[in-house]
Amino acid sequence: MDEKILELLQKMDTRFDRIENRLDNMDGRFDGIENQLSDLKEGQEEIKKKLDLTYNQVARNMEGITGVGEKIDTLKNDMNFVEMATSKNWNEIAKLKSIK
Repeated sequence: MDEKILELLQKMDTRFDRIENRLDNMDGRFDGIENQLSDLKEGQEEIKKKLDLTYNQVARNMEGITGVGEKIDTLKNDMNFVEMATSKNWNEIAKLKSIK
């Protein structure tokens, strides 16, 4: 009877050792996952910084373009005025020709 109890205790000890090994492996895996997550967070922060820099640079460039855009709009308005004045002049020339 004592031998059977001893044998059962040895089997239980072996099983506990296996369970302990599996838990140690899981701990190692979790540590690896935590390290990877930490690396990903650092990479994400770096990407965010670069995006912020890019956004600021684009915003500064757009300010310059906005000034150019206003100049272009002014030129368009001026050209529209010239076109309308030319059209009016041609209309008046056509009227004068028809009077002759």
